[in-house]
Amino acid sequence: RGDAREALEALPLGSDTLGLELSVTRGELRAVNDCRLALADFDRVLAARLPDALAERALHGRAVCRARTGQHAAARADLDEYLRRFPNGRHAAAAREARR
Repeated sequence: RGDAREALEALPLGSDTLGLELSVTRGELRAVNDCRLALADFDRVLAARLPDALAERALHGRAVCRARTGQHAAARADLDEYLRRFPNGRHAAAAREARR
């Protein structure tokens, strides 16, 4: 993970689908130790038009990081949006549990 994160930190990430996918991956790797940096990646990706698979990952990642950084209302809003858009998504059960 450390090597992958370092490599992604060094790359200029564009706004095409590949750049957005790499931004989501970098955000997921950053979230392990630094949600502040991860949030910047997730916000950037979610502001773009992107495939549902990337939106699902970014929305879940942002919800987790918002919760970790004490942004509970924003995390709850992300979880609601996640469940609205991806009711059967990979993280749907965890999102429902976090909403309780």
